[in-house]
Amino acid sequence: MSKRWSVIITLCFFLPLAGLGIYSAWDKDAAKSEEENRTLTQQPPFSLGALFQGDWTADFTEYYTDQFPGREALIAAGRIVDSFLYIPLPEKDNILFIGGDFNLGDGDGLDFNDPSPPEISVSPSPGISTPPEVSPSREPSPTAETPAPSDEPEPSPTPEPSPTPEPNVDAETGGYLIVGDRILHMSYASEANSQLYSDMLGRLQDALPEINVISMVVPNSYPFYAPSDYTTGARDQGRMIKTLYRMLDSRITAVDAFTPISEHKDEYLFFRSDHHWTARGAYWAYTGFCEAMGYEPSDISGWETGQYENFLGSFYAQVKNQPAAAAVSENPDICEYFLPPTETVGTRYADGTMQDGQPIPVVNTKLVGGNKYECFIGGDQPIIHYKTDVANGKSIAVIKESYGNALIPFLLAHYEDVYVVDYRKFNYKPELPKLKIADFLTEQEIDDVMLVNYPYVPNESITLKRLLLMFP
Repeated sequence: MSKRWSVIITLCFFLPLAGLGIYSAWDKDAAKSEEENRTLTQQPPFSLGALFQGDWTADFTEYYTDQFPGREALIAAGRIVDSFLYIPLPEKDNILFIGGDFNLGDGDGLDFNDPSPPEISVSPSPGISTPPEVSPSREPSPTAETPAPSDEPEPSPTPEPSPTPEPNVDAETGGYLIVGDRILHMSYASEANSQLYSDMLGRLQDALPEINVISMVVPNSYPFYAPSDYTTGARDQGRMIKTLYRMLDSRITAVDAFTPISEHKDEYLFFRSDHHWTARGAYWAYTGFCEAMGYEPSDISGWETGQYENFLGSFYAQVKNQPAAAAVSENPDICEYFLPPTETVGTRYADGTMQDGQPIPVVNTKLVGGNKYECFIGGDQPIIHYKTDVANGKSIAVIKESYGNALIPFLLAHYEDVYVVDYRKFNYKPELPKLKIADFLTEQEIDDVMLVNYPYVPNESITLKRLLLMFP
């Protein structure tokens, strides 16, 4: 090869890299990915200690992956290519399987640092009218009978054989099913991870024997609307929850949210385009909490309500370039909310010091654009304290990911103080504040602590490790 060609090849290799580096240096970091509907990692602060420990390098890699130039366009192009590579299920009509991870992320929350914060009282407002009934086209239409939770323990995270061909998917990340106009996430049970989750709660109970430790593991939409051939074995969420609950220390209160949700599955309990439940789904889980705790559930039939329309959520953002997803976009979700009659003042805090708080509502009735599910407690915030007029001296701390958000309004009727802690906002990155939940519960003199998670958390290793950092 001539010297001239060597120079040309070298320049063709290094010039694009140099151009990319220069563009990266001047490119403004994005706060959120519209394609993925999640918050993006920001540049980590540099320190020699973090560099020598290897933490800074790992964090910078994650940051650059999220802020790579042209990332949104590349993701969109990749999804277009993926649309030609999907795996159909030949023995099922109108069903599409798509392998791929669902990233729970760090959680998305609204910014309440605005100098003119929204109202913080959640007493009913006469200006909010009851929304019309959800149309039949938006009601869930189950494709199979709900699998009843089984008492047999799950022997292995390997799916049992089924008459339908089993897609080749990762047992932790699962994949998506598009069934008509509904997107479902197939997750798998891991008995080993469930044991870690249960042991974690046991250690907390040992550390704080005077506090009532409560576990609420809730289902997502998958077991109620997936074809029956795809809800067996390690994909049986009812069995997974029962297996996990049998592992719990006998002192821990286990809340059965699966049964009341199953009994009302024909109602609009889960979004079809998003991984969350609706306020009605959270309400029926709340009735399971009341049964476990001996409380009389509030009747929401008299509560003031409102709704946000045209909601296309996290699942749709993941698969929207699939032709089958068109049915979902043609029938977008409704995000309904209920305003509890309890007079409440909410304050958001950035860390466990509980200093310099900002007002925050229980339900944001003035949400403009964005993720409609963020109307519940302003989305994912580090710590929130709600002070109610219940005046019974009782307090509860809810340790949660975003499934807990829609549940909080219903708990206000039973406690004078409700604390909400999102574990994803602490500990696992150098720039995040540190928080040990046992210390926090002791400092705030909490009576009850409830861990609320949907099946992805106690079964997926990376997410579970983040949670474990907060516990004894």
